[in-house]
Amino acid sequence: MLAGVCLVVAIVIGEVTADVVNSAGPASVMSDRTYAVAVVPIIDESTSLLPWLTDVRTHTLSLGRLGIESALGRLVTGSTDLQQQLANLGIPAPSTRTARLLTSVFATRTAGARAVAGGIALAIGPNQSSKLASARLMTAAADIERSDSDYRQFVASLPSYVTRYVALPASQWYQSDQWSSSAVGQFATLLDSTPALRVRESLVILAVALSPPALRLSGLPTTTTTTTTTSTSTTSTTTTSTTTTTTTTIPGATTSSTLPVTSTSSTTTTSTTTTTTTLQIPPPGSVSWFQPTSRISVQVVIANAGDVPASQVKVTASLTPVESGRHHRGTSQGPPESVGKVVMALAAGGSLDVTLPPLACKPGDRYDLSVRVGKETETLTLQVAAA
Repeated sequence: MLAGVCLVVAIVIGEVTADVVNSAGPASVMSDRTYAVAVVPIIDESTSLLPWLTDVRTHTLSLGRLGIESALGRLVTGSTDLQQQLANLGIPAPSTRTARLLTSVFATRTAGARAVAGGIALAIGPNQSSKLASARLMTAAADIERSDSDYRQFVASLPSYVTRYVALPASQWYQSDQWSSSAVGQFATLLDSTPALRVRESLVILAVALSPPALRLSGLPTTTTTTTTTSTSTTSTTTTSTTTTTTTTIPGATTSSTLPVTSTSSTTTTSTTTTTTTLQIPPPGSVSWFQPTSRISVQVVIANAGDVPASQVKVTASLTPVESGRHHRGTSQGPPESVGKVVMALAAGGSLDVTLPPLACKPGDRYDLSVRVGKETETLTLQVAAA
């Protein structure tokens, strides 16, 4: 009797176990196939990013720098988004190795895209270097080639019951004619030797205005013009002074001022025009005289004469005492006082008025005022009248 009961129990346990195994098998197959179906659109999207990379490599000059930057932006952003899509898939891969390989495909493609962008920046940036650019681009080539190898291994790692059910698309970024060592070297040289592709950063000071305004200027350089009149009997030379209005155009801003010029003629007077990029700024050696005051405010007109937007532009002004009372010029009366302001963004060709916080001064003292924007500095000498 006991033996019969044990036999029945064994049969029941065997049937239950078989049911569990059989139900788990098809469920696992369905999950693996669902995973493959879900990743196909992501893979296709990664492949669709290749034309942006190809255009940068093969249509460099026709794209121009802005076109290259736009294409690289789409490439890097798209690659990064695909990594996030895969991470948020929510469907388990058939194996840990399969999951790791596909993750590596998208990660190395993103790294390669970023390395291409970095290499191009080294070739066309202000501190351009074709050697460093080539090294960075070769790193990109290695990443891109590895991503294709990882993808082939990913497809091979999928079970046959998945690949028979789901057709995995081909996906290849690496092209040897574009990413061989010689091809990369030629690409870097092209970037480095094409002036139209270079990034040019240039911040300039157009004008400096002070409040209260200067009452007068002293020490201005004198410029004379000579008019010579010749007759049959005598030759006389007279000296006259003439002025002309000059205009300087910098992208985004136009200013003008009246400057002394030189002209020479035999019977009539002609003028030559002098162009300057620091209009409305007193010439070196001159002194701006001010009424008695305890503070001076500085307004600076700056312009971005470069071909790229500028960000975090720092505008500073420093007031350094150089003479007080009976002391001779050059005698330091204390450390300079400095103020500053940061301009968050200034478009290429744009200009902007920047008003800085006031600087403290003392009646009767003389100062050197230094205004700095980027690499450009303008210095003015100020004399504050005694109270």
